[in-house]
Amino acid sequence: MVEAVLAADPRLDILANNAGGGVMPDGAFGDPLGGGDDVWAAGFALNFDAAVRTVRASP
Repeated sequence: MVEAVLAADPRLDILANNAGGGVMPDGAFGDPLGGGDDVWAAGFALNFDAAVRTVRASP
């Protein structure tokens, strides 16, 4: 994504990491600290790690 933006215009002034999502197992939102490590790892991989990778790819 960052490469496509920079190809269109090499000046990147703002990066807003506000997208999130994913599919969580039933009941995962009932207890905010519930869920196994695999549930937390999947959530972080999608919603946090993706933002970190985007920032790292930015000039």
